[in-house]
Amino acid sequence: MVAKVSIIVPVCNSEKYLKECLDSILSQSIRGIEVVCVNDGSTDNSANILDRYACEDSRMVVISQKNSGYGKAMNVGISAARGEWIGFVESDDYILPSMYSDLVSIAERNRLDFVKSSLCRFFGEGEKRTFQREPITKNQDLLATVVNPSKDPRLLDALMNNVTGVYRKEFLDNNQIRFNETPGASFQDNGFWFQTFMKAEKAMLVDEAYYMVRRDNPNSSVKSAEKVYCMREEYQFIFSLLESDEELFNRFIYQWCKKLFSNCVATLNRIDRSFRRDFLCTMSQDYRLFKEKGWIDFALYNQRERRMLTLIMDDPERYCVQYVEDKVSDMQKIVRENECRIEQKTKKLNSLKHSQSLKIGHLILHVPQKLHLVVKDQA
Repeated sequence: MVAKVSIIVPVCNSEKYLKECLDSILSQSIRGIEVVCVNDGSTDNSANILDRYACEDSRMVVISQKNSGYGKAMNVGISAARGEWIGFVESDDYILPSMYSDLVSIAERNRLDFVKSSLCRFFGEGEKRTFQREPITKNQDLLATVVNPSKDPRLLDALMNNVTGVYRKEFLDNNQIRFNETPGASFQDNGFWFQTFMKAEKAMLVDEAYYMVRRDNPNSSVKSAEKVYCMREEYQFIFSLLESDEELFNRFIYQWCKKLFSNCVATLNRIDRSFRRDFLCTMSQDYRLFKEKGWIDFALYNQRERRMLTLIMDDPERYCVQYVEDKVSDMQKIVRENECRIEQKTKKLNSLKHSQSLKIGHLILHVPQKLHLVVKDQA
């Protein structure tokens, strides 16, 4: 039986968050969902949780494999999927009940190849959980309108993620769009994202945030040396796709350089400080080469990005020092802002303590207490 939408969930040692993830998927308001969970060699209790859910709900499909990496798990899920539409949910995230009902309806009504939405990043648990909304694009002209991403470079400034959307399965298969399967690598969602934008003819971005991304998972940081250059390797994979098609290469090489730069800067903020100098030197060498090749279109970069890129190319050591100085400056600014808030709160509290209304309040409370003591003595 063909499902309306197949939701693919790659799972690797996610026992702590898996139940919330699966409950949110199985609570979707749309009818005809298929949940394809790919257990990528989990060594914790994830496999048992998946099996229990599969026994209780026929919409669940569990595929187990030896640990082969994120890209392989995603591709196995896509190949096994029987739905007209494909969605992805990370096993430590969760989604709102109307996500796929709304997105599939939009996609079918407009005959799209894919549609993507905004997201919320969250921290903490229970009542202490806080959310930070992140829009799919800051360009209001691109929202809720059918666009051709293969011909409109503005779309490449959209939030880089795959999990907030749905994709027509036929579109993925006909264009052979799959994830990079480098074992153990990270950032393998970048290649998939680039392929969908290069090959789609009709797409849409919507402002609603249905997808909740966990930001306090300790396993998501980049602390190991072997992961530092995974993003660069992923962009080499994308480059090889561009090289195989001259038309695509000429159209997207400038955007490829821009996205690589944006992700390098993001990676710089995530990696351990011991790796930053070497990472910057490698980035400097790469971009000096790109400049010689004529692949950098500075019009795609804002003023701050142009300054950053120029300094990284010319003097990565100086940029490394500047990076630390900027971080210290940012921290000092935060400290000053917090000190101002504390001072304002203190003044407000002191003002309240000496206010007439507070004195009257004390009097109102004091009189009943005295009466209570008098009555008690008489008794």
